[in-house]
Amino acid sequence: MNKVSKFFLFCSGVHQPLLEECPSEKNKFVGIGASVFFTGLFACIAATYTLMIVFNSYLIPIIIGLFWGLMIFNLDRYIISSIRKYESLKMNLWSIIPRLILACMLSLVIAKPLELKIFEQEITDELTLIRREITQQQTDSINQQLKSELQLIELKEDQLGGELAVKTNKRDELVKTAQQEADGTGGSGKRNLGPIYEVKKANLQAYQQELSEFKEYHDRQFLKLQNQKDSLRNASAMAIENIQQPMANGPAAQLHALNRLSSRSSTLWWAVFFITLLFIIVESTPILLKTLTPRGPYDELLDRLEKSYLKRHKKSQLS
Repeated sequence: MNKVSKFFLFCSGVHQPLLEECPSEKNKFVGIGASVFFTGLFACIAATYTLMIVFNSYLIPIIIGLFWGLMIFNLDRYIISSIRKYESLKMNLWSIIPRLILACMLSLVIAKPLELKIFEQEITDELTLIRREITQQQTDSINQQLKSELQLIELKEDQLGGELAVKTNKRDELVKTAQQEADGTGGSGKRNLGPIYEVKKANLQAYQQELSEFKEYHDRQFLKLQNQKDSLRNASAMAIENIQQPMANGPAAQLHALNRLSSRSSTLWWAVFFITLLFIIVESTPILLKTLTPRGPYDELLDRLEKSYLKRHKKSQLS
């Protein structure tokens, strides 16, 4: 037996001295061991790629990826070696359900980073689009805030303009009243410049002084509001110029981009689905192979060995 076959037998978790008595079983366990090995290899590659995205380097991702691959390999090897073949197919299936669930979870962990690598170009384009959308949202938020603040200032301008219009109309009414009193078309009805006219003229002059002062106040406040509007526009323009596109490029951002692409494209959705399904099949194949294949000589010998050990153990306890 060559070294590769021995290594794959080790990967399968088989008891090799016992397997020597069942030569016909070796190919089956070599195939199971190869599946376990390549599952660990895929896990190592997937973890290394994912960590390269996070750390943006090579050394640390490779070291951690190797440990992750070895952990998955060891876990798969334990799962396969712990499966026992029963006479009943129903009992076999019930015994592997927890192991199949765990295998499916592991396959998802392995598949996702590789999916990110396979669709790397599409994800990169989608991330660029997402950054533009976020930048546009920030720009719209700044513009909306500017619009709200400008509306408040314009409301103050309208209030000032309304007060000025009311006071101007009142001044015009006083002018009209004094003129009518002077020419006899209103007021007392007598055409003269008597005391009544003088009173109305004095009222007009007093109100004209008040209107002149209010106009000066109005002009100062209006200029102040205009300066506030200009300052707000300049601050908003500067804020828009200083907007920086988000640099999110980690696994979470890439998964979000992949999900967006999958939701828009049924072709991409099916591609992602079948890639995930492929890894689920790869991860589950060793378990299914060992469970669904008929009991062979190795299983019989292993049962006898374990039962013999249990009997000796019980006798030693009783004695």
